[in-house]
Amino acid sequence: MFPGGVSGADAAWLNKRITASVSGTPFGGEDNLSRREKGGPASDLRPKKVGQGAGVDRTWSIWSHCPAPLRCPTDVDWSSPLAQLANGGKVRKHGCVKLQNFYALKSGDAPTPQGGRASLSTYELGMLRVPSGMLGACDPFAGDLADPVVIPIPAGDYPVTVTVADVSEAQDRSHLREAYLSVIVSDRAAVSLDAAVGNEGPPADGMFYGVGVDAGTVAFVDALAAASAMPNPSSWYELFDNSTPESWFNIMDADAPYPAGSANIVMPLSTAGENVTLVHSGWGDGFYPLLQTTDADGQLLGVHLDLGVVGEVEGQPLL
Repeated sequence: MFPGGVSGADAAWLNKRITASVSGTPFGGEDNLSRREKGGPASDLRPKKVGQGAGVDRTWSIWSHCPAPLRCPTDVDWSSPLAQLANGGKVRKHGCVKLQNFYALKSGDAPTPQGGRASLSTYELGMLRVPSGMLGACDPFAGDLADPVVIPIPAGDYPVTVTVADVSEAQDRSHLREAYLSVIVSDRAAVSLDAAVGNEGPPADGMFYGVGVDAGTVAFVDALAAASAMPNPSSWYELFDNSTPESWFNIMDADAPYPAGSANIVMPLSTAGENVTLVHSGWGDGFYPLLQTTDADGQLLGVHLDLGVVGEVEGQPLL
């Protein structure tokens, strides 16, 4: 038995991640290494089908900054060596997220958690409609589109940007990984970086709100949009994966209008432009924290999903 009574399939899944951590295998039990770095077709990058990995507590990950506050088992002993290893060896406090170690929306050189270097580029993914003022973050292909993590922001339409890291040894763009997905509320200068404030207020000390990923994809969406702009959930998989160019998988695989592996999709029953912006999730499945940048007056400037591809912890690589 694992701390908190985790057993069976969950225990096997956690063991796989711990083994990957010790061996230095890249993020995620599935390892999500694709033919992107081998020059293969973009279709090999598509996420797993909806329902794969069902029943797994997606808040556990060796690369987690910390467990999700509203979705994490409440009876886990986080001081135990196993639980700390499952969380990257650290249960991180709010104060340990530092602006100088944050690379969203930046171009140029950045460190990687493995101790290497990456080259960053940014790509605009168009506007996201958030008329309710409830920004949702989720894995859209794992059944979470109608039940995202909610981060309150001023109602409006906002630009979304993906920060992509070239992690190839030769720095020749042969191996690209999405490093951050960002909703930009304002372009004023950021002076603070913190755990994002959720719909029920700030997370407790040592906790971050975040997205549990089980299908290799993260997304931002208006948290109320799916209720009116998406069809019955029983038909979602057919919408996501079919033979037409309009399937969501095929839209993500396309090289235009956005880079392959990303998309900005208007929902099929939209009446007011309700949409979702989505990208592949860095190294693959796991848990990804939500961060927020603010200005000198404490005003929100952006909400960011940190996909664990670049940056250091306390000045040291994660592994």
